[in-house]
Amino acid sequence: MTDTRRDAVQLPSTIWRSIALPLACIQLSCLLAAAADAPPSDAELTRIRALRKDALARPRRIWFNHDGCDASSFRESLLEGRKATPTDLLNVRTTPLAAAQVDTLSYCSISSGFSNFTHRTKVGHTFTGASSTKGRKNITQDLIDQGTDPLQVMVDFCHANDMECFWSMRMNDTHDAGWRPGAGHRLFPQLKKDHPEYLVGSYENKPPYGTWTSVNYARPEIRELCYRYIEEVCQNYDVDGVEMDFFRHLCYFKSVAHGGRATQAELDMMTEMVRRIRSMTEREGIRRGKPILVAIRVPDSVDYAKGVGLDFERWMEEGWIDCLIATGYFRLNPWSKLVELGHACGVRVYPCLSETRIRQDKDGLRARRSDACYRARAMNVWHAGADGVYIFNEYNAGRGYLNDIGAVATLQGKPKAYFASVRNGSPSRYLTGGNTYSRLRLLSPADPIPLVVGRRTQVELVIGEDFSSGARAAAQPEVVCRIDIDGVFPNGNRPEITLNGHVLRAATFVGSAMHFQVAPSWLRRGRNRVNVRCRSSDAEGGEDGAPR
Repeated sequence: MTDTRRDAVQLPSTIWRSIALPLACIQLSCLLAAAADAPPSDAELTRIRALRKDALARPRRIWFNHDGCDASSFRESLLEGRKATPTDLLNVRTTPLAAAQVDTLSYCSISSGFSNFTHRTKVGHTFTGASSTKGRKNITQDLIDQGTDPLQVMVDFCHANDMECFWSMRMNDTHDAGWRPGAGHRLFPQLKKDHPEYLVGSYENKPPYGTWTSVNYARPEIRELCYRYIEEVCQNYDVDGVEMDFFRHLCYFKSVAHGGRATQAELDMMTEMVRRIRSMTEREGIRRGKPILVAIRVPDSVDYAKGVGLDFERWMEEGWIDCLIATGYFRLNPWSKLVELGHACGVRVYPCLSETRIRQDKDGLRARRSDACYRARAMNVWHAGADGVYIFNEYNAGRGYLNDIGAVATLQGKPKAYFASVRNGSPSRYLTGGNTYSRLRLLSPADPIPLVVGRRTQVELVIGEDFSSGARAAAQPEVVCRIDIDGVFPNGNRPEITLNGHVLRAATFVGSAMHFQVAPSWLRRGRNRVNVRCRSSDAEGGEDGAPR
C-alpha cells in the first residue's frame, strides 16, 4: 500500500517508530487523514465561522499564560511519597485563577525542544523525564497512569469554571540550549539528536542570532511536524483555541540566524503553514460542532516580525487569526499602534505584560515587580483601547493584581507605579539591526540616558490614569515622582527638573533617588514629559550625570 497524496512529506523515522504500528496501518492512517482533509462545504464553513465570531466576542479581561513547567518540575515534598493527582497539579499555579478576573488560560505543555510535550501524543514525544532540579519531579506519568494528563486537567478545570482554555504551542522554544557534547540536556529531544540538519546551527557552529538549537522552518519536515502537533491537539482535546507562541523564541530560519533577513520565499513558507492551520481548525471545529480560535504571540512591529520570517499582518488581513498577542522580552512601539493594527483587521488585541528583568536597581526592581506596577501597566493597556490584558511568566496565581487589572473600574483608586521602562530585552538578539526598529526610549539603571551639560533631556512617561477633576474620586490621590541621577551633588544646587512644564521642588532623598510631591492636576492621561537640565556646576567634575 502506498501513500498517494501529492503533498505528502516524509516525516522522520523516529516519529513513525514512536507510533509503534505496522507499516500497512501507518500508510492506511495517512490515506484516511488525506480523506479527512477534504474541504468542507460552503454551508459548513458559514456555520462554523458564525460560531467562531460568537466565541470571539466573549470577554477576555485577563488572559493568563500558564508557562508550562508546573507538571515537569513539581515540588516532590508536597506528595509525601504518593502519586500526584489532578488537584495537586491545579494547586501549584491554577486554582486561585477561578476567583480572579481571569477569563482565558493558555496552557503550554512544555513544547521546549520542539517535539517534547507533557500531554499524550503520538506525533511528538510525551515528556516524562526527570526534573533537573533537586527536590522536584515530573508528574506527567503519574497523571497519565490515572487516565489523564496536564493538558486535559487544565481543559477540565477551565470549563468547570467558565473559563476558556487555549493550548499554547511554543513554536521554537530553545530551553534545551544547555546541551553539551557528552553531557546532553533533559529537554534536548531525540528528534534533534537524529536530525541535526534540522537545526539552524550546531554546538560547534553557533549562529550570531537566536539559539543554535532552534529548528529551521525552511525545512518542510519541520513545518509538517508543527502542523501535525497542533492538529493532534485539536483532534484529541476540547480546547477553545490554539495559541502559536512565536515569541518563545524568535528564531525560525537559518538564514536569519546567520545574519540575514527572511526572504519572500521564507515568509511564504510560514504563511502557508499558518493558512493550513487555520483550515484545519475550521475542519476540526466542524467535526466537533464547536469553533477553535487561533491566537498568535509575535513582536509588535510588522517590519521586525517580517525580518525574522513572520508576516503576521498578512495573516490577519487574510482572516486566519482571531487574537493578536504581542511582545515579550522587548517592546518596540506604543500599545496604541498595536491596537490600531489589530482592530483594522478585525482581530482582538491583547498586549503582553511579561515580568520585569531589569535587575540593577534593587528598589526599582521591587517596584517593577509589584502589584502597583502591574496595575499601572494594565491601565496603560486599557487606555490604548486593547481588548484585554495578557499575563506571561507569572508563577503565583494568587497575586492581588489579578483581581484588579481586568477592568478600568476595578483599577481606579488602586495604588500604581508607572515606569518609563519595565522590560529591556534586546531586539538585536534575534535579528541583525533589530534595535533600529524600536520607537520607544529605554530608561532604567541598565539603560541610563546621559545628561548633556547645559541642555535639556526629555523623557516621556505614559500614564493611563485620568487625573482630571471630573474623573478623580472624592479622596485626593497622593502622587510622588521618583528620579535617580548619578553623578550629581546633593548640595542644593541640583538640576532643574520639570514635569509637563511644572518645576519640581523640595526633593526628599530615599537612598540615591529624589522623591518629589506632585499635584495630580499636573498629570495628563497619556504622554507626560519630564525634562532635566543639568548646569555645569551640578555635575561632578564637569561630567555628565545620567537619570535612571
